[in-house]
Amino acid sequence: MAATEHNLAGYLPLMQKWRWPILGVTLAACIISAITALLLPNIYRSTAIFYPTNLPDLETTLNPEFILNGEKLTLSMSSDDADRLISIGQSEPLLRHIIQKFNFAQHYRYPANDTSDKVRQKVLEEFLYNYSIAQNNRSAVEVSFDDADKYFAAQVANTITQQIDVINQQLTLTNQQKMVNSYAQRQQFLQKELLKTQDSLVAARRQYGIFGTTTAEHESRPESRYLAERLVQTETDLQQARATLKSYQAQLSGSHDKIITLKADIKGLEAALNALKSATSGNSINLESYVAGTDEVTRLEAIFDSRREEYVKARQIYEDAKLALQNQTSSLYVVQPATPAIKKVKPIRWLIVMGATFLTFLLSVVVVSILERRRSVRHARFYA
Repeated sequence: MAATEHNLAGYLPLMQKWRWPILGVTLAACIISAITALLLPNIYRSTAIFYPTNLPDLETTLNPEFILNGEKLTLSMSSDDADRLISIGQSEPLLRHIIQKFNFAQHYRYPANDTSDKVRQKVLEEFLYNYSIAQNNRSAVEVSFDDADKYFAAQVANTITQQIDVINQQLTLTNQQKMVNSYAQRQQFLQKELLKTQDSLVAARRQYGIFGTTTAEHESRPESRYLAERLVQTETDLQQARATLKSYQAQLSGSHDKIITLKADIKGLEAALNALKSATSGNSINLESYVAGTDEVTRLEAIFDSRREEYVKARQIYEDAKLALQNQTSSLYVVQPATPAIKKVKPIRWLIVMGATFLTFLLSVVVVSILERRRSVRHARFYA
């Protein structure tokens, strides 16, 4: 401590002797630094803050059950997600895109016709000097850009954020497109199977004469009700006609008109009953064909309904997948978009002036000390 005070005390006479040169140089440095600081443009910083989001994949988007199980759009606090976004923000394709989009070569006053690698590298270095992307202590990602034009700085920061979102979504776009193609292939397959089943069902209906279907109100088919009614009615009429004929035969002669007419009616009823029962009689709706084909038609109807339901569901999933692929949800949750700054971040003019003045003062003292030492050495040699 004593040695330090002794050294400082040794400089005081020296500073007293050279006070006017030191004061002049220091004052000149103060004035020059003040003028220089005043000429420096104000630099403004615009910052966008966002969180990465855990986007549900395409399958989750199309299945609400998965969303109920907890896989839905949420904020991601994972450092891996933030690191991925920061890597995208620092990637050369993104930087080149932003530099070209805003024509930074002209913005930084480089010759417009000079497109050499040297100029491009200088533009990139100056851009990186003003650009920063990092994760803050709250796990959010901050994108900042400095520029003399505060509106331009905000526009650049917001555009960088949007481009990070676009590239981040493109990372999963290929896999999602493959899923959409698989949904389309499944829809086409089910459509072909549905048409095959429909053709088989139509052929079976024509073969067995079963065209009606069961409903909630009627569990039986119209053909079944028709055959039951017609068979009961025809058999009843036939039995009644036979009983009447037997009664007439006991009372009238065999050549009586009533007996002849009644016999003709009985033959007609027997033919009608046979047509209702036999498949070879030419009647399109008959008991034999109905019994033989009802199980087959029922089976084909069940297959057709099942495949139609699968096809409708597959078609809906495919349409929803296309819509989800076209309307991509943002992969970023922007907490704070970049806005034009109110206060400048640099230059700090008073610090520049104070620093330059103090540094000049110290250098002046050092230079004076060196000059005095050399003078002392020459004086000692002269009188030696």
